[in-house]
Amino acid sequence: MRFLLIVILIIINITHKPNKPNKITSIKFEDVAPRIETYVHTKIEANSTQTTISNEDESEIYAGRFDNIKTSKYNMCGLPTNRKWLTSKEWRGSHIKSKEILNNFNEWKSAHIKKFIADASTIALVETKTYKQIPPSLIVAQMIIESNFGLSRLAIQANNYFGHKYYGNKNDVTKFVIAADDDPDDKFTKFESRWFSIRNHSKLLMKKYHKRLKGKPNIKNWYTALCGGTVEKHSKVFVDKGNYVYATSCYKGGLCYAEKLNNIIIKYKLYKLDEQIK
Repeated sequence: MRFLLIVILIIINITHKPNKPNKITSIKFEDVAPRIETYVHTKIEANSTQTTISNEDESEIYAGRFDNIKTSKYNMCGLPTNRKWLTSKEWRGSHIKSKEILNNFNEWKSAHIKKFIADASTIALVETKTYKQIPPSLIVAQMIIESNFGLSRLAIQANNYFGHKYYGNKNDVTKFVIAADDDPDDKFTKFESRWFSIRNHSKLLMKKYHKRLKGKPNIKNWYTALCGGTVEKHSKVFVDKGNYVYATSCYKGGLCYAEKLNNIIIKYKLYKLDEQIK
């Protein structure tokens, strides 16, 4: 009888012992939600203690960066289950309190960044066969900055990867989405696909900024063409003289848009793309 009791206790212990989750690898945003149990995340107060990840995106400028979701459902990778775009806080992992979930999130994020850059690089190299004056590194760097690695609300809902604003019929709500940028109710163009967004961007660069190039169409000269200078104070002087620039952050915000592009290109070694077309 005593032996039987011991056996029963062992079985009960094994049955109720929680399983340690396996480490998740090669996580895809679109596949992970159906497979993993979700939990409800309520709004975290700003003064609460948070577990954060390394913040390589501390100077975000993409449209929609002010989006805020008070309550969402997340999976065990810290990703929302009801949408494919992330808020700025979610991208930084500020909503995650569990170390295990944060580790899963960091692994997914690293894989996503690599895949996005690889895909964008392939597209950019193809695009520069048509527009040889545009460095592929510029296209990819702008896609990263303006769409938050393709996970901004504009990129997901409108295929808008460059923050292109809408100036058409304001009554046709099928043509634009609203997101806070320079103003809280800025309107941004909806594109049929990512390709249309990239092609529209190439045309914009060639029409408005290519004529400003002085010398060879290399990345450094493109910085000046976009911002009127490569640092904030030079860009501000350029704007004060009545000129336009690609982004408000060229002359406002502490770090010039040109410098942000340069930092991205160096960090992810996008200059290697330009070497491929020489």
